[in-house]
Amino acid sequence: MNAFDEFNCFLDGKNKYIHVLIAPDDKEKTIFTCSFGTYALRRMSFGLCNALTTFQICIMSIFFGFTTKTMEVFMDDFTVHGDSFDECLLHLTLVLS
Repeated sequence: MNAFDEFNCFLDGKNKYIHVLIAPDDKEKTIFTCSFGTYALRRMSFGLCNALTTFQICIMSIFFGFTTKTMEVFMDDFTVHGDSFDECLLHLTLVLS
């Protein structure tokens, strides 16, 4: 299958990369200071330059078996596809479960 299959379902993982934990050794790289004190991030933030790339790597590893057959991933956007509506719905059900 490819992106030109008959049926496609588009999913947007917007702002879901904030669920990715930052490695303990890298927390010091996210330290910022404001009038209330000094803070370090525990999870990915939009402002981090590699947040989307890291999220894509995580998603590609989670959906490894699906990415070559039933879906495609680019950054935080997902496309689930199939040759028929029923097949696309089946693939979507598998991906969401």
